[in-house]
Order: sequence, then structure tokens, then C-alpha cells
Amino acid sequence: MNRFVSIAFSLLIAGSIGSVWSQTLIPTSSAVPATQPTGKESKPRINDIRGRMKQQNERINLALKQGKLTQEEARTLREKVKTTANK
Repeated sequence: MNRFVSIAFSLLIAGSIGSVWSQTLIPTSSAVPATQPTGKESKPRINDIRGRMKQQNERINLALKQGKLTQEEARTLREKVKTTANK
């Protein structure tokens, strides 16, 4: 009987420690989605950057067409847009 109580007590303590340990080692957060997004949804920051690059290049092309920029100025600005996006 004494041995049974000792084993039962040991299992109870081990279960309690395991439960506490798992709670501290495995963080759960509601911010983590249950499923991984696919396609364009998986990298929204990249898509935002690409959209801003496209808009900036369109502005450069418009200014070039309107004569507000020279070809060399437009080329320099496009390079700045490209290097800024790669950072």
C-alpha cells in the first residue's frame, strides 16, 4: 500500500510539473493564424513595397513624358527606387 501511494504521488507530481513546464515552453498566441496564407496574402509587406515602387516609377515616367525630368534624371531616380526597395 505504501509503495502504491508513493508511485501515485510521484505520477501526480510529474504530471503537474509537466503541465507547468509545457505552458512555459510552448507559447500560444491568438495572433498566430490557424492556417498559413497562400499566394499574395503570405507576404503583404513585399506586395506593399512592390506597389509603391510601381507608383513611383509611374510618377517618374509621367514627369519624363511631361518634360519635367531629363532621361538621365529619370534613370537616376529609378535606380534610387530600386536600391531603396532592396534594403
